Order: sequence, then C-alpha cells, then structure tokens
Amino acid sequence: PNFPFHSNEHGQYHRKRLAAKREVATPRRDGLMDATANPAILEEPLERLVSRWPESRGMLSWDLPFLLPPWLKAWWDAFGRGWEPRVLTVVSNGRTIGIAPMRIRGQEARIIGDVNVCDYLDFVAEPGREEEFLVALVGHLRQLGVRRLDLRVLRPESAAARFLPGVARKLGWQASLVQEDVSYELQLPSTWDEYLDGLSRHQRHEVRRKLRRLEETEKCLQLRVVEEREAVCNSFAAILELFRSSRPDKDEFMDGPMTAFFHSLVETLAAQRMLRLYFLEVDSEIAAGVLCFERGATTYLYNNGFDRRFASLSIGTLSKLLTIRECIERG
Repeated sequence: PNFPFHSNEHGQYHRKRLAAKREVATPRRDGLMDATANPAILEEPLERLVSRWPESRGMLSWDLPFLLPPWLKAWWDAFGRGWEPRVLTVVSNGRTIGIAPMRIRGQEARIIGDVNVCDYLDFVAEPGREEEFLVALVGHLRQLGVRRLDLRVLRPESAAARFLPGVARKLGWQASLVQEDVSYELQLPSTWDEYLDGLSRHQRHEVRRKLRRLEETEKCLQLRVVEEREAVCNSFAAILELFRSSRPDKDEFMDGPMTAFFHSLVETLAAQRMLRLYFLEVDSEIAAGVLCFERGATTYLYNNGFDRRFASLSIGTLSKLLTIRECIERG
C-alpha cells in the first residue's frame, strides 16, 4: 500500500499536500463548443450521491476517500453554510460519465470540501471520457453565472489537473495551474527491515534509538488496532482527546463544527470498514493514537495525537512508526 507521510530531520512524520489551484476567469468570447449541448446535465441533491456511489463503482473513478458521499455529506453538514450545493451529474446516452460535487457562492464555484480536512480533491469521471465530461460541466457552470472556478487542492494526475487546462482554453477561458503544497507518499516494502534500510542513516539511527529507549524502560508496550464499527465509534472520543492534548493548535482546530464533522465522518466510514484506529498503550494506559483511512491498497495516515505525560518517550513518533510497521506486516 501507499502510505502518505513526511519525515523531517527530527524523525517526525507529518501529513502534507500536493495541490494545484485552478482559476477560470471571465471568458474571452461568447458561446461554447457544440459538444456541451450533447450530454445531459442533472442537478441532484447531495443525498442522491449515496445511491450514485454503488451504482457507478464499475464505471467511475472513486479512488479518493475525500470524494466519497459520506465524506462530502459530513463536510457539507458541518461547513456548508453560506454556499449553495450543486451536485452536477453528466449523462451521455443514458450513461453517467462524470459527477461534480460543487458548491457555489455568487460567481465562484468550488468542489465540496476544503484544504483543512481534505488532502486533495477532484471530479469523479469515467476514465477516457474526462474531456467530454469537463466540456459539459464548464459550459453548465457558465450558464449558472459562474465566472471563477477554484479547484484547490488537486493531485497532478487528477482528472481536473490533466484535462481542465486544455478544455478551458478551447472554451475561451483563462486558466492557471500552480503548485500549492507537497504530499509525501511511500510504496511500502515487504518487510520492516527493508523499510528501515530505505531511511537515511540518521533517520534509521533515530528510529532504532527511540524504540530501544522505550524497551529499556521495561514498560509493557502494545499497539491496539480498532476497526469494527461499534468499537471505532466508542473509541473515537479517546482519539479526539489525544488530538487536543498533544498540541495547542490541534486543540484550537477541534472546535464545535470540526468535532461534529469528525463524529459524522467516523460513523459513516466505520460502517464501510474504511477506518482504523491505532492506540499505543504503555502499561495498559493509552499513550498515543493514530487515525487512518483505507481505500483500496492505500492507507492514509490522517492524524495523530498523544498524551503529553509520555512525551519524553517520543511517543507520538513511535505511534506512527509502529502503525507503519503494522501496515507492512499486514501486507
């Protein structure tokens, strides 16, 4: 599996983003390509995506967890105030070729979601029909009065990043694509030793030193994995408390709407068996926790927290390292 994380010189792992910002300004000429009139554009409620998801799994690319209906619905309920939802489904000859979960305010449109809780966003499109989908989508957005399309954040291989610049130019719009951030991923090796060998000499030394120091305390160490729906929901309060207690900025980040968002998200994704909680326990006491999402062969190390009473043991770093090791051992 791919495991997005970043290692700096101190051995700490942080989630980052590789992003692109797309701005589509006012068109330079009137009129759209004739192709925009051929596919049908359906404007559907956000709840309709729940059924669209299983219906189109074999045709559309639902690769990112941040595009799944449970994620979009949880985000909208918590943060959608002030925006108008427009879920735009493009259908050609009775076949769904793409879905754009949009939010519109005035003349600006964005994908539902934001950089605070979504590593990256995109449209859901049928492979091979991305341009046809985007031509229809951009034409419809213009008819809705949209003059600026801000698609922050995208991966370089996303449908939007690959195809929208060309589509925008063909339709007489101005488009810009800029790098906003960087995301770190790793193709995990088959063994823990191979993983250590892939680190720099300094990183490898630090990992082994931290693990050895914890072992020398003669404390009982256990990494507990929680993945069943009921257990995940019951354990999530402990994860939130670890988030808040580990750093002041995380405590501030977890305000009322953000807490409601995560509770809703956990309940729905746990039902899909897409969520795993990792608790590192020292002498049967929870010292650190890691929240991971799983989609296909990819594990997303999304966030973590720790009890500051165990900070001298580098418990936050160790919890992520042991999570990585568990993923490797699980294959």
